[in-house]
Order: sequence, then C-alpha cells, then structure tokens
Amino acid sequence: MDFLTGADYLKFIKGGYRNLAARQDRVNALNVFPVPDGDTGSNMTLTMKAAVEEVERNPKATVGEIAQAVAKGSLMGARGNSGVILSQLFRGMAEELKGYEQIDAATFAEALREASRTAYKMVMKPVEGTILTVSKEAGNGAINAAKNGAEVLGVLQKTIEAANIALAKTPDQLPVLKKAGVVDAGGQGYIFFLEGGLHGILNEEIVLEDIVVRKQVDFELTEDLADITFPYDTELFIKGQVPIEAVRETLGTMGDSVIVVGSDDLTKVHVHTDKPGDVLSYLIGFGELTNIEILNMKDQHAALSHESVQEEEEKELGMVAVAMGEGFEEIFRSLGIDRIVHGGQTMNPSTQDIVDAIESVLAPAVVLLPNNSNVILACEQAKGLTEKQVFVVPTKSMPEGIAAAIGLTDTGEIEERVEAMKESVALVTTGEITYAVRDTEFDNLEIKAGEYLGVANGTIVTTGTDLISIAIELVGKMSTDDSEILSLYYGSDVTEEDAEELATVIEENYPDFDVQVYYGGQEHYYYVLSLE
Repeated sequence: MDFLTGADYLKFIKGGYRNLAARQDRVNALNVFPVPDGDTGSNMTLTMKAAVEEVERNPKATVGEIAQAVAKGSLMGARGNSGVILSQLFRGMAEELKGYEQIDAATFAEALREASRTAYKMVMKPVEGTILTVSKEAGNGAINAAKNGAEVLGVLQKTIEAANIALAKTPDQLPVLKKAGVVDAGGQGYIFFLEGGLHGILNEEIVLEDIVVRKQVDFELTEDLADITFPYDTELFIKGQVPIEAVRETLGTMGDSVIVVGSDDLTKVHVHTDKPGDVLSYLIGFGELTNIEILNMKDQHAALSHESVQEEEEKELGMVAVAMGEGFEEIFRSLGIDRIVHGGQTMNPSTQDIVDAIESVLAPAVVLLPNNSNVILACEQAKGLTEKQVFVVPTKSMPEGIAAAIGLTDTGEIEERVEAMKESVALVTTGEITYAVRDTEFDNLEIKAGEYLGVANGTIVTTGTDLISIAIELVGKMSTDDSEILSLYYGSDVTEEDAEELATVIEENYPDFDVQVYYGGQEHYYYVLSLE
C-alpha cells in the first residue's frame, strides 16, 4: 500500500477505537496510580468514541478533513489526563495532515511523530515512562521505517514494534509502575489503538485473542500512593481566546498535572489542585466556563484500595450530606463533605444510616445537611443517638446543601460557622422539573398524568407537555431582581447535549443570567435548578 486514502484513514481511526474499546478493562487494570483521573482505559475509550462520533456526524472525504474532525471530537470528549493527551496526539496528527486528500508513508510517519511532539508541548512537566514516552518512540519508529523505504503498512507495523519496546521499559522509568508490577496504562492504551488501526486498514476482524495479554500482578496501594498533595481533579472548557502559555504557567503555581490545550475559541483545562475555587476564579476572567468537573481523588483512591474509610486527620468540624445522584455526590465531595449518605427523594435514609455516617467522621462536631424536607426529622433524631455535637442545617434540596457547604468558613466559633452556612442557604432558590404520576388539581393548576411539572422551592408553579417551555416558565417564577447565577443540574435520564441546549435557550430568554451546566445524575427529576 503506497497511499492511505480518506477511506483508509477512517478505517484506521475506527479500527483503533474498536480495539481500544474491546480492551479497555485491560488498560483499566493497569491503572495503579492513586486514581489521577479515573480509569485510563475507560477515559481513552470515551475520548475515542467522541472522536468517531464527530466524524460520523459530518462525514468527511479526505484524510485531512477526517483528521481535523477526530482532533475536534477527541478534544471535546476528552476525559482525564490520558484522554486529554490522546486528544493532543490526534491534534498533532491533524496539524501535519491538514489539506491532504491522501498520504504516503513519509507523511504518515511525520504525522505520527508530530502527534508526540504536540502532546509533549501540552504537558507542563512531561514525565517519562508514560504514554508520552511510548508515543515518542512510536513516532521515531515511524520516521526510521519511512527513511528505510517502508510503505504505509510497514511504517505502521514498525511504529507498533517501537511502541511495544518503549512500553516494556516504562517500569524502569517510573518506580510506581515497577512497584506495582505493571506497564504504563496510557501507553498500553495507545498501542491498542495503533494495533486496532492496523487491523482496520487491513479489514481484519478484531478479536480479543489477537493481542498478547501482558502479565499483571496483584498489588496493594502503599501509603506513599495515598499521599495526594492536590486532591481535587479539576477539569473544564473555556469559551473564548485564551493565552495558553500564560494560563499554563499560572496554574502551575496552583497545582500539578497541568494541561491547557485548545483552539482559538475553545480551550480545555485540567489541573490537580487543593483549591478548585481559586482556579475557577482565575479562569473566569478569560471567558465562559463550561463542562466543569471537580472530583475528589482521595475518595476515589479509598474506593480503589477497597477501604471503607480513608486515612484522615481529625478536624474540629466535619460534614455529612444526604445526596442522590453520582454527579451531586462528587460535587459534595469536592466541597469538603466528609461522608455521603446515599438517598433523598423516593429513597429516604434511615436514622441509623445517618448515625453511622456521623460516627465515621473523625471530628467531635458534625454538621448534617439533609438536602430534602423528608430527611430533616431523621437528622434531628440522629442528634440524640450520638455523643458527638451535631448541628442540623435544615437544607431542603441539594442546591441548598451545596450553598451551605460553600458557606462554611475556616475560622470562628463553631456556632458562628454553622450560622454562616444557614445564611448562605437563604440566598438560594431551588427549582425542579419532574413529571406527574396521576391526574390532579393543585393551586388552580389542572395536572394530567405524564405532564412535566415545574416546582419552585417545593411548590408546583407550572405544568405542561413541553419541557423547554416549562423550564423557561419555571425560571421566571424563581427569578428576582437580584438573581445572577443559574446552575442547571441534569439528571440520569437527560443527555448532556439536551442540557446544554436547554441552557442556551435559557440564556436567550434571560441574557443577564450566568447559566452553568452540571451533571447531577439524580433520578426522577429531569433537572434541578439553583438560582442565586
């Protein structure tokens, strides 16, 4: 094969995705770091999925057009460090392949080398023994093969050989890999992509037995792996022009694992920090912040090590929150909540559940955030069943709980700090969009089963059959002259795309509002809204 056509390059991308998806669990099993960004294999697969979907959304004919679409899709869908780096590999390929209808072996090799160069530039402090090293050696292998006269498939085969050699050396470059007895997860994921790409070009079926399973060993997470200086994994997009180098330098003073990449009008930011609020305050000056995700890596690490309670230092005042929906739970953890009690609407936790959570917090005093009117009494009951000093901040919704957690100060008497939390709750108006389960009448509203319901601070204020119209009317019922920030938390039955579309419509109808979209993951409620 002397040339890769657009059709061939598309087979390369799709084959790589299929192979990576089939082997993502193997990559996940290699992810022995203290969960820097979740599961590497899953992150890379989801990143690739977004890339393929972008190509399929707008079918392209030439190699250059396909490469550009893959770069865009992978950036928008990038998850975690590994996903972002993978997106930058595709960005490098796209830059090299821009304008090409088809490519020869030399151009393909240059694209593979440029992929690595672009990824290295993106990382503030490149670490050898990672996917960066594997991609660099893969690119060098491609260039050497092309110089020696290899055709397109020969270049790709030599690329894979060089990458495998580099991967085998990663444990000698990173002590944590050697300690765990595994190779680098991101590097292995990239190789699975390249191998799948070769199968794709050759129209070969991808089966699990094609790839040799590398040895994996059991391991225990040691104390040094649990020592995370910057526990909050913060990731977001900035809409607008951003001075990437300057932002990267500044974020380097606020944390580590800094990644700042993007185009003229969209930039992706990733950083591990101990003060995510400071990061957001700094970045808001460069444009609109979207797709904000903040994860507490210490909690993730505890789950990975199969420990019910992570190593903690005793504090003066702890916090327990009741929450439903994985998105809301992650938000609460990022705000310093010590224990999450699973439950809420339709699944109220027991008093014993709450007491158990109180007792597990390493603090003599604990604040309870019920986050539901039907849970407040259980929290009050729990106060009398423990010797700890317990304060109930009677939050009736998860947005109120978030406001309370944000309102907790670091100084002052405990009673004063709790009072500040209560004052913060008073500044929030909560809205919810759900559905009617039966016909009824309420406050002069005739409600039919299956219709959408708009609820403001626990009161049904609107009903109808069009969700967007209900949302617009609900926001109008909630708003005051002082309203500025609208947070939109979408539930488990809503797609991110639908949530973003609704946010756009709300901004069009209420241009003075700053609308922010978050994943709540709650059941039964399509959206939970918070207006401040």
